[in-house]
Amino acid sequence: MAMVVQCGGQLADWVRSRWRVETKVRKIFTCGAFVAQTIFMLATAYTHAVTLAIICLTVGVGFGGFAWSGFSVNYLDIAPQFASLIMGLSNTVATVPGIISPGYIVQNKTSSEWHIVFYISAAIYMIGCAFYAFAASGNRQTWAQPIEENNPKTENTVALDTVN
Repeated sequence: MAMVVQCGGQLADWVRSRWRVETKVRKIFTCGAFVAQTIFMLATAYTHAVTLAIICLTVGVGFGGFAWSGFSVNYLDIAPQFASLIMGLSNTVATVPGIISPGYIVQNKTSSEWHIVFYISAAIYMIGCAFYAFAASGNRQTWAQPIEENNPKTENTVALDTVN
């Protein structure tokens, strides 16, 4: 995935600079990767060969690098000054279920239990794809507009500044 992230990022930047369409590039890379990951999760669920399952998982995770080219920099597009906070919170929310859920679903380590895990993963990718396709934006959000620094200070602000 590390190599795909680098290549995907370069490709996304090239497409973005050539056609000046930030939101569309983010959506194409994220949604395209999510669809590819869905396909490989389902392929993993249906295969009975260990080697093929490993290949499907590896390729599926690799396609995740293209998704990172889309959504991970989207935080900087919509709210540059809050990007680290938003990414930290969303990454936490996205990671916790992946850590907890296999332990609850896979009790006896049977292939049918693992199928459920892969079906849920595929469904989450498709829900994420649909949400991102319809709701994502590459435009700075109104709540993240920079505060004007050239505004004249009011008396209350001046008083607070002198206290510190």
